Amino acid sequence: MIRADSFVMPIPGEEAKYKLEQCVRCKFYGCCELIDGYELFKKNHPKADVLSYNSKDCPMKQAYGQIECGNKYVNDGIGDHYKINILPACYDYKIEEESDTQIIDKSIDRWEPTQTVFISAQTGRGKNHFIENTLLPYVRELNLKNITNQKVLILSNRIALRLQINDRLKQGISSNDYDEDIMLSMGDFADVMMYQGILNKVDYLKSIQKSKDKSYIFVICDEAHFFTSDAMFNPYTEKILHAITTTFQNAIRVYMTATPYECLGYIREREWKNVGASNLLYHFKRDYSYLNIKYYSHYDELEDIITESGKEKWLVFIDHIEEGKRYGRSLESLLEVIDEEKEDSVANSKVYVVHAGSKRESRYQRIVASERLEKDTKVLIATSVIDNGVNLRNVQNVVVSDVSIVKCVQMLGRARAERNERITLYIKRFDEKHLKKRIDQLENQRNAYYRHDRVRGNRNEELRFLDEYYNSKFDDWEDAKHWFGREEKEPAKLFPNEIARSLVVAQVSTYQAIRSEMTSDETSELPGQKYLEYQLSWFGHTYDVENDITLGDKNQGMGKLIAFLESHVNRELSKDEQDKFSEGFTGVHDAALPRRDKNKSRSYGINVINKALEEHGIGYKVESMSPKESGKSATCWVVVEINERLD
Repeated sequence: MIRADSFVMPIPGEEAKYKLEQCVRCKFYGCCELIDGYELFKKNHPKADVLSYNSKDCPMKQAYGQIECGNKYVNDGIGDHYKINILPACYDYKIEEESDTQIIDKSIDRWEPTQTVFISAQTGRGKNHFIENTLLPYVRELNLKNITNQKVLILSNRIALRLQINDRLKQGISSNDYDEDIMLSMGDFADVMMYQGILNKVDYLKSIQKSKDKSYIFVICDEAHFFTSDAMFNPYTEKILHAITTTFQNAIRVYMTATPYECLGYIREREWKNVGASNLLYHFKRDYSYLNIKYYSHYDELEDIITESGKEKWLVFIDHIEEGKRYGRSLESLLEVIDEEKEDSVANSKVYVVHAGSKRESRYQRIVASERLEKDTKVLIATSVIDNGVNLRNVQNVVVSDVSIVKCVQMLGRARAERNERITLYIKRFDEKHLKKRIDQLENQRNAYYRHDRVRGNRNEELRFLDEYYNSKFDDWEDAKHWFGREEKEPAKLFPNEIARSLVVAQVSTYQAIRSEMTSDETSELPGQKYLEYQLSWFGHTYDVENDITLGDKNQGMGKLIAFLESHVNRELSKDEQDKFSEGFTGVHDAALPRRDKNKSRSYGINVINKALEEHGIGYKVESMSPKESGKSATCWVVVEINERLD
């Protein structure tokens, strides 16, 4: 069994003895990247009841059994700990444990099934390289030595990720590999399958684990945040975690992720309950110095930047597929115009929108297999179909759009920087409306759980609940299939995902605090500014106005608004000219300031124009007066400059 490193809080003057700083809120060693974000969050949300990031409930504080890994790569941090010993046939080829006192060599530290292994490392630090180039060859050598056929089982949470693993190991992807229940065999020493397929193969997997010389001795749970990040739309993640811990108790279970913040506690609790396993955490320091970070509020703000970026390639995450398609069409048309006008532009630039239905498209399969965007693909717009684990090695720009640290870090991780290459990350600034919409969605889910609990045990009420949430054609049914699973033997019986239920409570509390800050903050020029600064702390960056695309666009837009008004000062505008003025003012106003009319096709009248100018301290006014020229009776408009104008 591995003996965890023993850490104590360093006294003043002794900090230099440690390779990394120690968290000031707990004994977690390794300069935990959550601490700076927590400090900023609490500063901006002093009354927030946050589940994590504090000294009491920080998820990393639960990581007993930590190994100091610092800035090492995964291979170096783990060392020889993976080199287990397989006992001979008389012991059923089991993995040697410390309890085997009659033969154990206590001088050697090795992984054991009763010790849960967590590998927490930034994307690109070698997690998969360790599995594919160190662990798998080692298992092959064990089989040759012991004349056994034991294997490694690799679990992934996306078809695309599974196929990239498969392709790296055996070269080649077949069209049949896109079935979630398919287990892909990698020769005689490894299998790859999706988490989603486990529940249909529990009996088969248990039979394998009972075999003496053909069992899985390592089970690798890649992208282990799956159990929490997918819980909000996959009602079976808790049952999948339960199945893993009960089915593979005699194997070494390794959970790997770049974002352990939500999942660590749930996995640890289930491992302890089902296996009695202790924790062993390899935590590697994050380094995001290779990033340039810019900030935006709306995708449309990025159109000119994308189209004018030459040969650079882009990965843009958009939650809703219809919005992604719309944005893709807009970019495609702009790129076609540039190709016609500029000889040095990227020839045949293309925008490719992918989603869950794209998995059987040959173009998508080529990208997954090659881990690169094709020559004619400049922009890849994606939903969460590729936000976990998939590698793309020729992307210079990543656009993320989520309030969650887990999702943003995972989205960024899809672009793998080549040696000494920098990547530009575009982070979305969120406003109060977005948070309200998200809170409403969570409250609906929370209410559904509550109603389910209320009717449980009453057969008639249960059937009525089932009719409303599962057999109707309303929105509730569309949502409920993500909130409740069905019992295989009793399909009329529903069950909630308890992980999701817990997350809903935590997220509602957090999002309400963030929304409250957005509605009450009058010091920021733009809504969501403080939360944006918190998002930047995830990557070790601070706010810089020079990188604020929204503010730059608004400043530029304000300049155009002032110039437009100045061009009309003291001019008498006739009825026809008034209509043109209203249309022109509406366009430049909306480019610089929030829209004042829900009807986007309607131009502003004189009263709305003057109210906008007054509210924003713009030193102009539109007056209605009789024309000076004789022979004209209709009232004209005149733009006048007032003394209070702000430059």
